[in-house]
Amino acid sequence: MKLTPTDRQNIFDIAAIGAGTAEAAYEIAYANGKSVSAALVPGTEITVSVVLNKRTVDFYKLRTNKPATSEPTVDGIFDETFSETFE
Repeated sequence: MKLTPTDRQNIFDIAAIGAGTAEAAYEIAYANGKSVSAALVPGTEITVSVVLNKRTVDFYKLRTNKPATSEPTVDGIFDETFSETFE
């Protein structure tokens, strides 16, 4: 099965969706030449060739919202327009 990650999804999210368990993340990462800690580029195809928990895979097939547990890529909510002076 080929999955396409969306924004903020990591290899563990893909493993849960495609294989039914996060335990498959290492095998999926290795098979796709990725690191388990690397950020996935949205739109890139990831091949998942093992299903360890079919019930969970079927659950995610029915849901429109999927897990996306990576940290946001923004630097922060504050920029240089805020001064350090408080009145």
